[in-house]
Amino acid sequence: MSADVEGDLASNEKEQGQVRVRCFGELQIMRPDGTHVHPMFMLPRRAALFLYLALADPPGAIPRDELAQMFWPFQSPGAAQHALDKSLFSLRQYVGEVWETADSAIVIVRESLWCDVWVFREAIANGDLERATALYRGPLLERPGLFGAGEFQMWVEEERERLRQAAIGSFARLAHRQGQTGAWKGAAQTLRQAARAEPLDEANLRCLMVTLVQAGDRDAALRAYELLRRRLALRHGREPERETETLAEVIGRGATPPLEPFLPA
Repeated sequence: MSADVEGDLASNEKEQGQVRVRCFGELQIMRPDGTHVHPMFMLPRRAALFLYLALADPPGAIPRDELAQMFWPFQSPGAAQHALDKSLFSLRQYVGEVWETADSAIVIVRESLWCDVWVFREAIANGDLERATALYRGPLLERPGLFGAGEFQMWVEEERERLRQAAIGSFARLAHRQGQTGAWKGAAQTLRQAARAEPLDEANLRCLMVTLVQAGDRDAALRAYELLRRRLALRHGREPERETETLAEVIGRGATPPLEPFLPA
């Protein structure tokens, strides 16, 4: 991460009066006074409700009926609405007044909240690859099981994959840009950062292997492949994809493949 990007991110996080939420990797919630909120103190369903409101894409008002049905599907409409009101009241004790009610809907007050996912989405939309990659620390809500199951869990899984694909593509495009200027060591560092965030992503690993070869470190490329192979065997009991195996064989024979064919579509 460049000093400019790091400083810019820091300045965004220090806005006075904002609750700051980091959802990439381990969830972190910080009040404006700098104290942290442990998500489990909020209770799983209430924490999930807060996150669903905060991460809505596109941002906007979410009907109360939708929230009641999603989080209390087995209760009568009246009981579900009452449970929603109780949960919102309780959440205010932890995160303050960061939403408002408008026309039977709930909407997050963006001026009261900073969220890494919002900034990431904006960076992607603006083509700011350095900013986007600096924010991505790992999968969205790394331990989603802490927030219960049901429809929220399915929503998190879909959103996690969408954001993961956007992040891996951003890392790859930034590395390609660096490689085009001959900064292959910088490109390799960018893709190592991606590998730390998504250690089992083979598309990124293939880009990293090619970039390391281009940077003159063929042995490191083969070590990266071997590390991935061991991780896949340990965690999932399988071998790498055939495309990854073939690339390792090509590199092992002394060839220097170009990066372009391995970039995400």
